[in-house]
Amino acid sequence: ASRDSIVPKGQLADRYNLATKPECRGHGLAAWTMGEAFRHARDGGADTLFLITETDSELEKTYTRMGFTTFARYSGVELKP
Repeated sequence: ASRDSIVPKGQLADRYNLATKPECRGHGLAAWTMGEAFRHARDGGADTLFLITETDSELEKTYTRMGFTTFARYSGVELKP
C-alpha cells in the first residue's frame, strides 16, 4: 500500500518515492513510513533528511505536519522534444 526510498549520504539523507495508494490513504501509512525513514536515516549516520515537493501542494502540507520546513526553492524547465 505504501513504498519509500531513503538514501543516506554522510550526514544528509534523500527521501524519495513515497507513494500510498488512494484507497489506503488516511490510515497513517505515510506517517509510519516517515518514522521508519527517520530511523533509517539516523542509523545510517544522517542528521538531516531532505525531500523535494511542489510548492503549496498537498504533499508539502503533509510533510510540514511531519516537521519538515522549507529551506530552499528550486526552479526548473520542462524540456520538450
